[in-house]
Amino acid sequence: MTPVAVDIVTGFLGSGKTTLLSHVLTHGLQGKPVAVIMNEIGEVGIDGRVITGLSAVEKMVELSSGCICCSIDEYRFDLAIQEIVETTHPQLILIESTGLADPEPLVYRVRNAGLGVDAVITVVDAANVEQHLRDTEVARAQVAAADFLVVNKVDLVDAAALGHVEKRLARLNARAERLRSVRGARSGPCPCTSAARGARASAVRR
Repeated sequence: MTPVAVDIVTGFLGSGKTTLLSHVLTHGLQGKPVAVIMNEIGEVGIDGRVITGLSAVEKMVELSSGCICCSIDEYRFDLAIQEIVETTHPQLILIESTGLADPEPLVYRVRNAGLGVDAVITVVDAANVEQHLRDTEVARAQVAAADFLVVNKVDLVDAAALGHVEKRLARLNARAERLRSVRGARSGPCPCTSAARGARASAVRR
């Protein structure tokens, strides 16, 4: 299979990962051909050219930004990934994990499909992450697995609360690079761009 970077985007329910992916789909990533695999395409209200004639990919839409949005048959994961690579020739594949899932099994599935995981990007809700971390082991696993932590909805908390959240995240995962965002949008480079370019060698999973 043609080598291609894969980023996994995870985060607890309501953290804003779908919004982040929608931002990528709308604006692209510096002209790079990107394929985004989402749980529910209908959630982002995309509009583009539907690509047909695929077997393991349930739906594929090509957007004006040059990005490809897909939903796949989970039971034919390996075939779906191969079909996406051969059909669209992306430089980067972004895979959205479910909000209630530990990303590590998905990392294993990507590797088993013959691709390497460039980075795990975990989106956290600055206003509710403390409760998520208290209530569920999955939220803690998502933070621990991250190479990049996107602290989203920073406009909903004050500076003191944000500082407390970032210190807590640093204790749980000191190696991850932390980035701030509002409604999934950043003024600086998207972590997906940074990961795809190999900006941090420590973020690469072999």
